[in-house]
Amino acid sequence: MLVKLVKVEKAPSGMFSSLKEIYVNINHIASVTSENDTMSLVEKKSIGLIDNVELSRIVIVEGSRTRAITVVGEPADIYSKINRKQILRG
Repeated sequence: MLVKLVKVEKAPSGMFSSLKEIYVNINHIASVTSENDTMSLVEKKSIGLIDNVELSRIVIVEGSRTRAITVVGEPADIYSKINRKQILRG
């Protein structure tokens, strides 16, 4: 099952540059942790986030590799999205 998240993109310069919707397979998520020290208030405002928005780091397993991404939302919110049961309607 896929879950839709909002990823915080980094520019090649290392600064945070934009937000991007992504879909992640929940079976490939290894961990979700808080990531609030990464971004300054100025960077948050420059990409359209409010001051008190929470960020999370998600570790994704891709075969024998892992990668980490920063997404909008606190870990508890991300966890609830991952564990929500989806009802199929026909």
